[in-house]
Amino acid sequence: MSKLYNLEVIENTQNESGDHFFCALCGFMLKTEDDHQSHSEHSCCQECYLTFAESRRKDWLAGWRPKKSEIRKYINGRKRLLINKTKSQELL
Repeated sequence: MSKLYNLEVIENTQNESGDHFFCALCGFMLKTEDDHQSHSEHSCCQECYLTFAESRRKDWLAGWRPKKSEIRKYINGRKRLLINKTKSQELL
């Protein structure tokens, strides 16, 4: 016997404290305290901050962001690393 559930989609689900769970730049989940700290200060996770923002602090504060094509390459690289790490752990 199956049950039917009614799902209600709520448009604005962000709470008022401004908590975020995903990086605004790359979309990866914020996992560590450093990720959350970096996101509150720079609007990106720690990895994105180290990759894009740290070397361009003045430009970053002035509103510079990497091109979408550069972000896509970066995301694909991170995904490949995660896949390779998962495969190597499976072999152990």
